[in-house]
Amino acid sequence: MSDTPRMPYREGDDPEARPAPPPHFERAWVDVNDLGGSWAFYQVLLTAVIGVGLISAAWPPAGALAVLVAGVLLIRRHRQRQPVTLRAEVRDGVLSVRFHGQVMLEAPLSSVRDVVVDRTEIQRVTYHQGVGEPMPNTQVSGVSAGRLAARVAEDRAVRLTVTATNDSACMEVFGKLRVFLRAHGWKPADER
Repeated sequence: MSDTPRMPYREGDDPEARPAPPPHFERAWVDVNDLGGSWAFYQVLLTAVIGVGLISAAWPPAGALAVLVAGVLLIRRHRQRQPVTLRAEVRDGVLSVRFHGQVMLEAPLSSVRDVVVDRTEIQRVTYHQGVGEPMPNTQVSGVSAGRLAARVAEDRAVRLTVTATNDSACMEVFGKLRVFLRAHGWKPADER
């Protein structure tokens, strides 16, 4: 080893110059079975708009009242809806992971050996029937989905998410969660 000063790999490589790690990590989580469910909301909204238009054509005060009631119901629905989130915090060397408010893991950061993606394939069946066809045409397609899990000291897997999401969203959260944990000094077992 030489006595020359060490050149940092990149700006901020010096531990004293780095900013403090973020206090928590939080990301929205969309259940793979709920994908496409928002389309039904727009169908109901379109039906309501047509219905309000017909009511207001018959009697304008009733149409104004229907618009007011629909607006109040939409605002209430929006305020009551809580997004499903994955939240991780590190306090005094203890990792706490919550999924939609439920504690999934609470363990010392040093006991977490790895964070992994538990992949699965979900089969979707769709039915199509064309005009004049006697029987519907059944199509089966697979959707790749994943959920996050942690391997702890006893080499047991602890699921960090209850539901699965599509594979690309899962991989995005997976990478960001590992970066968050590394910022707090965590290293996977194979790098220790």
